[in-house]
Amino acid sequence: MITRIDTAPTEYPVSLSEVKTHLRLETDDTTEDTHLSALIDAAVLQAEDLTGRRLVTQTWEAVFDSWEAVECVLPFGNLQSITSVKYQDEDNETQTVSPDDYQVVGVNTDCGGLVFPAESDFDYPSIWDVEPISVKFVCGYGDAEDVPEPIKHVIKLIVADLYAFRESGLIGVSYADIPIIYNLVAPYRLWGNL
Repeated sequence: MITRIDTAPTEYPVSLSEVKTHLRLETDDTTEDTHLSALIDAAVLQAEDLTGRRLVTQTWEAVFDSWEAVECVLPFGNLQSITSVKYQDEDNETQTVSPDDYQVVGVNTDCGGLVFPAESDFDYPSIWDVEPISVKFVCGYGDAEDVPEPIKHVIKLIVADLYAFRESGLIGVSYADIPIIYNLVAPYRLWGNL
């Protein structure tokens, strides 16, 4: 399975003002806003990597090379919906599978969702052989306020570390190796996505 982002989130799980408060900076001082925004972006990516999840609502595409491969758990957990299931037919034309022909389980649960044929005797269409099947899906906890507080705290801790050590503070150490960070994200980790 190959994944690629289709629609990025429109907000971060933590705001610039929340980060400034955490760092004990003046919220009305904008001189470091660009730098802090870049640190938030880096920290969110790190938190998503640590948990195997995507935090705020976003749309992804998962590409499969066979119909049997589609019958698997989609990555990133917190599946909100399936946007489409498409495939390249043997004439290399894009076709859309009707939602009546597949089932989705695991929507609005903490784990990943599963897509599979609606009927056990589903007749798989013939496909082209290069990235033939695409499943677009929406995932994430929802809006920023829906992201669990321990994950938000991890993001602020990572931003604080990156802010304090502008060069390379933790040489040879992963954030996953820091006990406080590991313990905060552990309940939210999707082990199959790490």
